[in-house]
Amino acid sequence: MLYLLHYDTRLHHAQHYLGFAESEKRIEQHANGTSRAHLPAAFFQNGVNFVVARTWDEGARTDERRLKNHKNARLLCPICRQEKLRIKAAQRRARYHAQKQQRQAAPVLAA
Repeated sequence: MLYLLHYDTRLHHAQHYLGFAESEKRIEQHANGTSRAHLPAAFFQNGVNFVVARTWDEGARTDERRLKNHKNARLLCPICRQEKLRIKAAQRRARYHAQKQQRQAAPVLAA
């Protein structure tokens, strides 16, 4: 099983951890700080909580390495994708309202 952890806050540049496990015990180890993985241990020491954002039932260590090498865990995370969509929608609304105000404020030219 492959899994993607989404942490509540960033630690330097990282907010996600992508891992491989044969059982859910590995995720429990990340949660209680007994994992040997450095990044989850650092998050644990700083008191940062996580949620399991995504899992893939099919997958092996080679798939984990392939996904990690892409360096795009943020794109794989449904939580971050939703946040990005919310931000883009807000930006579109702001642009629309700004353009609408410009059109209304533009002087009317007499013919």
